[in-house]
Amino acid sequence: MSNNRQKIIQPAAEGSGGREGEEQKDDQRRVIGWCPKALDGGYGWVVVFGSFMIHVFADGFVYSFGVIAESLIGEFQSTNTEASTILSLLTGLMLAAGPLASAICNRIGCRVTTIIGALIASVGCAISFFAYSMNYLLFSVGIVMGIGFGLIFVRLICEEDEDMWHIYNLVRIGDVVRSSTMRKVTNETSTGSKTSQRVQITLTIEVETINFDSSVCALHLKGKNIKENQHVKLGAYHTLDLELNRVFTLEKPCWDAMDLHRLELCSDIANKADVAGIVMHEGLANVCLIGSSMTVVKSKIDMQIARKRKGLTSQHDKSLVAFMNAICVAFFRHVNIEVLTLL
Repeated sequence: MSNNRQKIIQPAAEGSGGREGEEQKDDQRRVIGWCPKALDGGYGWVVVFGSFMIHVFADGFVYSFGVIAESLIGEFQSTNTEASTILSLLTGLMLAAGPLASAICNRIGCRVTTIIGALIASVGCAISFFAYSMNYLLFSVGIVMGIGFGLIFVRLICEEDEDMWHIYNLVRIGDVVRSSTMRKVTNETSTGSKTSQRVQITLTIEVETINFDSSVCALHLKGKNIKENQHVKLGAYHTLDLELNRVFTLEKPCWDAMDLHRLELCSDIANKADVAGIVMHEGLANVCLIGSSMTVVKSKIDMQIARKRKGLTSQHDKSLVAFMNAICVAFFRHVNIEVLTLL
């Protein structure tokens, strides 16, 4: 096995002492899985630095835009509304690009998607140097950089019941969860009359109680609010209901190797595909993974097949053999044979 994985060994049952008991325990111990080792040092620090720089450039640009907003207003003789529209479009597209980023990740992987997003954001930042109006910045910063930042930040959204089960196993007491929710707010006027309305607010709680409702496939997290806002006081206890397709943020003091391995498993279509198939025609084939909600083409093979000629069919046969070999290589590369059942 590769050096970046370690065994998960099932311990032996308690037995009798002595040499026979020890031999029996050794026979009962078996490897039940593999998990990645934590990258402490070396390339692990490269990953940490890369993640840090993503937050510096993306979040730093968004949060510091207000510093240069007044200079832009004076330079282009515009209004606060036009300047705030740029920032609103930037943050809006950064979040709205999530489905696009997820689709690209399924096709070419997270690493290449992040690189593409960084290049697009860099182009948007570079062409902003030649800005001559607020409308120009609306395009270069709001649209181009917004799409680029959206490809850098890939959101994981629970789309299936199995995804919620993975989240239930990821969330632990002491973690911080942030999500939007609806709350009933009661306002009292100076005359003593009370009015109630439901408003959408963002809650950030420190988890103290975790309950999973399997009947509706929802996760109920109870804890105290750690970020005060207009409607919720600091330290007040609230419950967040996480359902399918609900966007939320999970923060942990430390992401251990098992948590990262679980995230990798639940976000890889290859691990939860129901059917693996090959759609094939002469010279053209697609290796597909079919799940309950999507079909992903993992590999496309397009080769020229030599035509049959009278008395000379060797080139045609060689082309077919090469074509079939290419299909086999692609299939074994993208499909886990250990869990495969032939139909």
